[in-house]
Amino acid sequence: MIHQRHLIIILAGMALFPAITHACDVPVFSYAMQHWAADPYRISVFHDSDLTPAEEALLEQFAAVAAHEALETNLELHRIDVRTATDEHLLAFQREYVPETLPAVVVQYPVSSGIQRPLYVGPLTETLLGELADSPVRKEIIDKLVGGSVAVWVLLESGNRRDDNAAAKVLETELQRMEQVLQLPEVSVWAWSDTLYQAVEEGMGIRFPLIRLSRDAPEERLLVKMLLNSEPDLPEIEDAPMVFPIYGRGLALYALVGKGINEWTIADACEFVVGPCSCQIKASNPGTDLLLSANWSQHIGESRHDQVAPLAGFADFFERGEAAAAQLADDPDEDALVAEILAAGQTETETASEAGEMSYASWIISGGAIVLIVLGLFFYVSYKQALGKE
Repeated sequence: MIHQRHLIIILAGMALFPAITHACDVPVFSYAMQHWAADPYRISVFHDSDLTPAEEALLEQFAAVAAHEALETNLELHRIDVRTATDEHLLAFQREYVPETLPAVVVQYPVSSGIQRPLYVGPLTETLLGELADSPVRKEIIDKLVGGSVAVWVLLESGNRRDDNAAAKVLETELQRMEQVLQLPEVSVWAWSDTLYQAVEEGMGIRFPLIRLSRDAPEERLLVKMLLNSEPDLPEIEDAPMVFPIYGRGLALYALVGKGINEWTIADACEFVVGPCSCQIKASNPGTDLLLSANWSQHIGESRHDQVAPLAGFADFFERGEAAAAQLADDPDEDALVAEILAAGQTETETASEAGEMSYASWIISGGAIVLIVLGLFFYVSYKQALGKE
């Protein structure tokens, strides 16, 4: 049976539901930059004997980079002595991916990605850390993102010049159009630094830069693999160009491939990253983290906001419902309290409407909320009658 305290919470939530439906004005790309730290890549070193001093020194370099506070590199280091390993899952992974000659390094995508295929399997070399953490194209991506670009579009070429040029032309045309037609909210809502705020005030608009990346660029071999392995079916596609919109702190949104690189899919991706962020939870938004080294804290440390405006959601629902329940405990006049809650919800709806803040969808949801309120009151009255209170 429904407890009257729970009933009041439900009624409060129904009455305040129109206020909950307002989306946060902070665009996805800005919220991602300010709040979504890149998940770490797992670097596992498998060995079956004591490491040499030179190998130990290399691992100390990996550990130092992973722990560096200023230059943030999303990697974590694991040392696995197979002589003492007992975890069956780990041993099965070793049998499938790790070569017999040890020591060997296996680099895996972040756990949150769900990607099982390793990014790299090979020997521990002096150049591996530098290749993993940095490359010219990745530096360019970072510079453009922290400089205020909404998303950087990386065109991974197929090697067929005609197809690659055709894809680049479609991208350039549509991205330029989207830069003109899309709009951002007031700069004070989303600019994460005074420098960016000033640049926008001086006329900087939406930017979708395009970077062309050859699959054969030797200094970018790990970035190429990182992109190709971000989705299960991409490695088998060798004869078509691919493009990856990258936003936030290096989130590759998804791949557009071949004929999928068209004005509709490009516009859809642009609208997503420019649109209001409707969910604070990173895992509920699309994207696969790239392995990057960047001083994100420095670039957004001079944030103009102590905290980005909170996103509307069910936390507010329960907080306000609990407040209503607490008030009920001190107020014996339940009918008056219910009326007060409903009146408060109606006032908030009217205020939002007058301010022009409610979208068509919000009105539809609000109408549904009103129906729920009426049903809730009906069941409330029936509940009291059943208890003999009427």
